[in-house]
Amino acid sequence: MTKNILSELPPWAKKLTGQKFGRLIAIEPIKKRSNGGGIVWRCLCDCGNECFKRAGDLRYGSVQSCGCLQRDAVREAVTKHGMSRTKIYKIWQAMIQRCNNPKSTAYKYYGGRGIKVCERWHSFENFYEDVGDPPKGKSLDRWPNNDGDYEPANWRWATKIEQANNTKALKLFLAFGPYDQIEIAKNQHIFAKKWKLIPGHISDCLLGKRKKHKGWEFQRI
Repeated sequence: MTKNILSELPPWAKKLTGQKFGRLIAIEPIKKRSNGGGIVWRCLCDCGNECFKRAGDLRYGSVQSCGCLQRDAVREAVTKHGMSRTKIYKIWQAMIQRCNNPKSTAYKYYGGRGIKVCERWHSFENFYEDVGDPPKGKSLDRWPNNDGDYEPANWRWATKIEQANNTKALKLFLAFGPYDQIEIAKNQHIFAKKWKLIPGHISDCLLGKRKKHKGWEFQRI
């Protein structure tokens, strides 16, 4: 199978064998993804684990390890800052888990629908520097874009009522297309994927920051 796959690869892809990407060494191509996602490579990590990564992710640095790099970074951060028992650390840890860990019970509402934690906030120290300690009775909220990522430009400390209002305001919306399409939707990421739009621009329309996005108009219900 590997030889057949190698014969189908472009010249740059054939050279991946034996190359190192972060902690990963590309061993061999395994299969060609049927959905147009490229070739999957069997890789060996410095920690000894074997994993499977897409060629494009390796080439452009989207992945650097089997997952141990992030675990080691978190472990190092805990040791360094000595705040692993604090409330703010637990808030940061929960944010990372619901966006990055498919086994988290909240993942389907966050990472599962495309919400990410920005690269800067993968470091607890950076996160703490930007947000500080949580005020009493408030929790971390994505604001003003409830459908956006966790990042320095999109957060606030909010009460439970403020969070509920923020979520409710963007839950259902009407979409009016450039060719007389009319749809009721409740998930901006799914709707954007269907029509090849940008979720953040849909949110901007719902918040009154934009009038249209690629000919589409949006209205809250």
